[in-house]
Amino acid sequence: LEGNAFSAEVHMIIRSHGPAIPGLINEQISIFTGGCEVDFAPFTEIPDEEGECGDVEVSIHLPVAGS
Repeated sequence: LEGNAFSAEVHMIIRSHGPAIPGLINEQISIFTGGCEVDFAPFTEIPDEEGECGDVEVSIHLPVAGS
């Protein structure tokens, strides 16, 4: 394999796109802003209406020491 994955910094975001929107489901599950009309500030509200999006959780993983 190319590179050294142990030296990578990884940021994971759990993002809610609210309820499924017919005709936009593929975008909602594959594009970060898919189906979003309203974008809440991170961690302020859980989207519960169509078109509302927001970041629910974040996890940052730092590189492995000594790699």
